[in-house]
Amino acid sequence: MINLSLVTKEVGTLQLNVSRLSPGQIAGAKEILRIDDKHLPGPFLRTTEVRALDPSGRILVANSTLLVEVGARAA
Repeated sequence: MINLSLVTKEVGTLQLNVSRLSPGQIAGAKEILRIDDKHLPGPFLRTTEVRALDPSGRILVANSTLLVEVGARAA
């Protein structure tokens, strides 16, 4: 697969560690977020979409949602 991209609904495009994938290969991205009062009460949500072209030029799309419960800690 070529032209691999990852976009989140919340922050936009994230940089992947590869732009093409061979069979069995894994791609990854990283986002660093400091959780503060504006994120409380949770949950923290990320909705992502991955796009790529297969060898015949067809567009492939996959979607995923990550939900992390975020709670306040007593001081």
